[in-house]
Amino acid sequence: MKITKLRLLQLILLIIINQYPYVQSKPVADKNCTGYLQPLLDTDKGKPANNQINPQMASKLLQGAIALTASIKYETRLKPVPTNLRTGMHFDEKNLPKPNQSLEWFALPKWLGGTWYRKNERIIAKDNMYTLNPEFLSEIYMVNGSQLDRCGNIWGYRSLPSITSINSRDYIVQNMLTYFKILICNNNELVVKSRSVQIYVNKLTNLIDRVKQNESVTVTKFLVKNQIQSYSKVQWYNELGYNIANDQRTYTATKIKNFAIDNELENGESAVDNFKAYLTRMGLTKLIPNSYKVFFH
Repeated sequence: MKITKLRLLQLILLIIINQYPYVQSKPVADKNCTGYLQPLLDTDKGKPANNQINPQMASKLLQGAIALTASIKYETRLKPVPTNLRTGMHFDEKNLPKPNQSLEWFALPKWLGGTWYRKNERIIAKDNMYTLNPEFLSEIYMVNGSQLDRCGNIWGYRSLPSITSINSRDYIVQNMLTYFKILICNNNELVVKSRSVQIYVNKLTNLIDRVKQNESVTVTKFLVKNQIQSYSKVQWYNELGYNIANDQRTYTATKIKNFAIDNELENGESAVDNFKAYLTRMGLTKLIPNSYKVFFH
């Protein structure tokens, strides 16, 4: 596979970024706007006019994502899961950690804003061996974006830990996101490193059937109008934190609702006030919107 000089530079930067703790950086100002991020995130140009997926384009995007994640390091061991959330225990939501203990804002590519629906996933490799597994049910709704700045850029946030439920055939999977870090955000792709705990609760018995932890790097790319493709390289760990396997998986998601501004955060606080406070704290007061009357994408 040929790697361009630009891609090689991106890989080198990823290696450097991955060696140091995440530090929130201030975006560079744009002379054509009173804000900062418009040139980086404006992706309205060059979008296909139809919803037909080109298999060659999808394959090319997937190959690029695989190459991009190849150099990123993963943890050798994670923290053990609390005893009351391990295999064999009766599941009780009260035993889940208190959500929304920390919150961080970040800018998103415009094409990613909105509500997305994913029904299935496909595993394309296990333990570094490629496979032809069929798709499996992994139904989830994903809301991307919460606020708009003065330049019209979409901003989202992650509050940690964040807990979502995934409906599969035999289980309700409680997915607890515990770590989230954006590595790359531009017109072409969003690259995120994250860690989570997955608790598989039997629908019939409400017993915890198994518990897995993972650390993943996910590359999300614009595919066609109202569709995105994501590829993840995942390291799996058991409930004691030991590495047990790895896989590579991909899915496509369809936009079912356009972006709209949120009034509240997950914890019930004002999203608008929190966003304004963040921009002020980061010295980005020029990005604070004059009005929140009508913003849709």
